[in-house]
Amino acid sequence: MDRGITEYEEVAGVAVYVILVFNIIAIYNVVELTFMIWAGFKRHADLYFWVFLVTTYGLAAYTVGFILNANVPNAKGYFYLTLIEVGWMAMVTGQSMVLWSRLHLILRNPFRLKMILWMIIVNAIICHIPKAILTYGTNTINLVIWGRPYSFYERVRVTIFFIQELIISGIYISETFRLIRLGHTTRGHPGCGDLMQRLILVNVVLILLDTTVLGLVYAGYCDIQISCQSFVYSVKLKMEFTTLNQLANLQ
Repeated sequence: MDRGITEYEEVAGVAVYVILVFNIIAIYNVVELTFMIWAGFKRHADLYFWVFLVTTYGLAAYTVGFILNANVPNAKGYFYLTLIEVGWMAMVTGQSMVLWSRLHLILRNPFRLKMILWMIIVNAIICHIPKAILTYGTNTINLVIWGRPYSFYERVRVTIFFIQELIISGIYISETFRLIRLGHTTRGHPGCGDLMQRLILVNVVLILLDTTVLGLVYAGYCDIQISCQSFVYSVKLKMEFTTLNQLANLQ
């Protein structure tokens, strides 16, 4: 049974090095993203800027919380738990909001855009709140009571968020193919066609990265899955930063 993010448990073997590498890369990417955000955004007032900023620092909080959990046995449990949970909320929902905030550039259907936004909001409510309660519950003396619901809901929430990002990335792919098919990729901008192809490739890679995390969850590799999520989301943000900014410059 998945015990969740409970008291300190020593990780041994190859997993130690895998987790270490994932965490180091994630922290490095956060530092790099910080410079990219503050140097790369011309405007600091639009939604895209703020969700990107919140997602990046949510990723930092999540990674630091997990490092404390895994490597500092005497760290205050509820402190690192709060870092992990708040960081997870900002990182995961923020990631979807980053994609949604640029989706209008290729999807000109207000109703579909609104439905996707409501999907993100509803999923955030039904996934984040129960999961936070269960996470804190697993750190009480009643682990037997909380452990099984935690194990079940961990898989549920990761699956829901996987489907959510699969839908958003799928829309990017299908709408980009539609624009290419209709010949709307030139617009007088050199390299626009290449950018559209890169946009498709980026979203395919995003789906593959999310599939990796989902596989680790169902395989029961809790520690590796948590650190892998930091790595995956940091890579996704870096890929999206370049591609989505270039897409905005074509408008």
